[in-house]
Amino acid sequence: FYRPFLKEMNKCPDFTKMHKTYANGKMNDFFEMDRIECLQEMVLDALFLFNVGELAFVLADEYDCKEESFWIIVVEEIENHFRKYPHLKDRFESIQLYTPTFYA
Repeated sequence: FYRPFLKEMNKCPDFTKMHKTYANGKMNDFFEMDRIECLQEMVLDALFLFNVGELAFVLADEYDCKEESFWIIVVEEIENHFRKYPHLKDRFESIQLYTPTFYA
């Protein structure tokens, strides 16, 4: 998470009290990010590379879904989300998930 994006900070769990690994971690290692670029890297890695990206491979291998078609659907769904929740569009744009290259 990125503190400037939290509407109610008091509802954010204290991850350092949940597990010793989190208590010993540094900023940007696990959940909290101190820069928007770190949040961008986390979302790209965790969501798109390891989760949605893996789904693309499974669908291609098991169901003959072309990867390009899959990613078109993903982008369409992201855009649908922002039509439904337009107040989140600025946050999304600040993370720049559509950028072809990123540096954190």
